[in-house]
Amino acid sequence: MGLWCLLAEHPEHTVVLDDISTLFGQKGALQILLAALGGSPGEPRAVTYATKDERKSFEFTGGIVAISNVPLRRDPLADAVASRVALLEHEPSDEMLAVFMRHEALKGFEDIPPEECREVVEFVIAETRACDYRLDLRSMKKAWQDYRLDRHGKSQRPWRDLVRSSLKRLVEPGVPDPGSRGERVEWERAVALDLFRQFPADKRGRDEEWARLVGSSPHSLYRRKRELERAGRM
Repeated sequence: MGLWCLLAEHPEHTVVLDDISTLFGQKGALQILLAALGGSPGEPRAVTYATKDERKSFEFTGGIVAISNVPLRRDPLADAVASRVALLEHEPSDEMLAVFMRHEALKGFEDIPPEECREVVEFVIAETRACDYRLDLRSMKKAWQDYRLDRHGKSQRPWRDLVRSSLKRLVEPGVPDPGSRGERVEWERAVALDLFRQFPADKRGRDEEWARLVGSSPHSLYRRKRELERAGRM
């Protein structure tokens, strides 16, 4: 068990777990995490890993910082994890992201000098706002790669066209015939799935986009989310 080995190697340290949401499909890993988070602060916690052939245990006195791009699921194990930790939601504004992107441009990127990185960043910021999307750091790095392709003559289209195409990849689906209940419900589920991917931690942005696209209240968005979860699609 990778998590058990990691904690056993660093029993007195603060361990950072990135993308913790991947653990929620692993019951054994969650039980190890619960053991490491249990007890009183400052006191050792026994962490045990057992198989049919052996049983291993160690005392963990360190701390855990867990990072996730999506909210914790609502089930008994996830609720047990949430009850043992202090939850802090970090949701930087577009203005903060723009400042960070401009700062990153000053470092340059591979063989792109800082001034050209800044040109690309300004284009990404302007186009993202024109599309009425939130800024995304991944769009910045992808745009730099698109710029490099164009710069080295390996793209058949200008880098600005590549960036625009990438930013507008989420094409609004057409609204189905209101008379077809089944098609309407399935369309709403598809929209809900896209919105939870596009706005994983931005509830307000997600709700506003749902109201704009579907014309319904956020209550219906989370009803579709529950339906997707029951169907195993989220």
